[in-house]
Amino acid sequence: MKLDNEILVATCVLFFGFFFYFFSQKNYVLSIIMLFAFSNYVAILSQIGKKTEANGVINYTPRYIDWALTTPLLLFTLLQRTKIPLPPEKIFFILFLDVVMIYLGYLGILANSVPDQIAFFILSSLLFLFIFFMVYQTHPSPLLFWFLFIGWSLYPIFWILHQRKILSNNLYSEMTAFLDIISKIGYGLLFQL
Repeated sequence: MKLDNEILVATCVLFFGFFFYFFSQKNYVLSIIMLFAFSNYVAILSQIGKKTEANGVINYTPRYIDWALTTPLLLFTLLQRTKIPLPPEKIFFILFLDVVMIYLGYLGILANSVPDQIAFFILSSLLFLFIFFMVYQTHPSPLLFWFLFIGWSLYPIFWILHQRKILSNNLYSEMTAFLDIISKIGYGLLFQL
């Protein structure tokens, strides 16, 4: 078994274990996040949704499905810890924009040309900044806000390095798994404090 597969298996085990932990803590939103993440890594290990570009860069569709489901849930938990209550329609709007942000990122991996990839990357990044600007205005928990903001900011940096083949497929996969663990399990543990 290759090193990256061992890391992905360990990541699966962690998410599966923390699904039960958060469930036992009666934090059902966090337990659902863990279950989606677990499913994503099982799919990646099974080579489901693997997309290999002409230059050899490998991306996985399940990763974007996971993020389209889990990042709105993470934002939802963050919005639960704000000092300014939001009307439900504004919460829905923020969560919807988050899904669009992930979709634009996914279109970036599907794009056949570098200019198209860059365009989708820029659009997704601008939406990311706008979403966090709106969340920041609600005066959320500073620890949770900055934890998510900084963690999520690293994903596009690693994606660029991967697309430019500065990061190998294995290293990108391992770094993304590490970020997922920090951004989901680490965030969940902080949320419970």
